[in-house]
Amino acid sequence: MSLSSSACFELGRQQGGKAGYVSKKFGPWLLKPFDSNRSIKVPLFGDVEIIEGCRPIQLIPPGSKIKAPDPEDLKLILDRLEKSGDTKDCIRRLFRTETSKGIFCISRRYQEHERLGYLAFLWACLDLEALGILDLNSGLLKTPTERSEPKMRRFAVPEPGNKVRIVTMSHASLSMFLQPFSHQML
Repeated sequence: MSLSSSACFELGRQQGGKAGYVSKKFGPWLLKPFDSNRSIKVPLFGDVEIIEGCRPIQLIPPGSKIKAPDPEDLKLILDRLEKSGDTKDCIRRLFRTETSKGIFCISRRYQEHERLGYLAFLWACLDLEALGILDLNSGLLKTPTERSEPKMRRFAVPEPGNKVRIVTMSHASLSMFLQPFSHQML
């Protein structure tokens, strides 16, 4: 999943764009416990059980061979992230956390790079559901008559040689949701 400082509907380029918006929203979401039990259908992953009180950072992709962090390591990670107070730095800290024992590289031990990609996709799906675009009971986009249309802005940017480039900005979560589908054969 590629996030850049390109503008999204929520934040302009000068404010950090997609990367800035996702950093502000995704880090805190990873640590906030779910407030209810729920069964959802996540496109590309299938059925996912959301358990009340569980934090997203504890989830493992369905059917994955990734092992869950042991409770002691998970507690260390959560303590470090919560004490840092800097949610924008949250994702980097998951990959490399300094401890009294040295540098703890969770990505190598638990394949966090793969799990964080899944969690980012799950966050995007839940955000699109909140926006009224995706139905996680069926795992499908809502029909045009049922859904809220994604907000988008378009700009024409003149270029040399009498050309014009069209630039679009949509919800950051929509870009994150659509990205894996660019690698799927239908």
